[in-house]
Amino acid sequence: MVKSIPEGHIVEEFKIGNTCIKICDDYCRNCSSGEIQQILDRCGEIWAESETLKAKQD
Repeated sequence: MVKSIPEGHIVEEFKIGNTCIKICDDYCRNCSSGEIQQILDRCGEIWAESETLKAKQD
């Protein structure tokens, strides 16, 4: 199922091979700077957990 994306929400669009990638800002478009910082902090935590798990597997 292809979801329709309203115009103006796409912040970047590019292709990798036959795949069209569209990056949208729906998740944080109406967030305050504090909320955006919380999102970025959580992304950092997820990344750190991932790196820790990879290091334990090696």
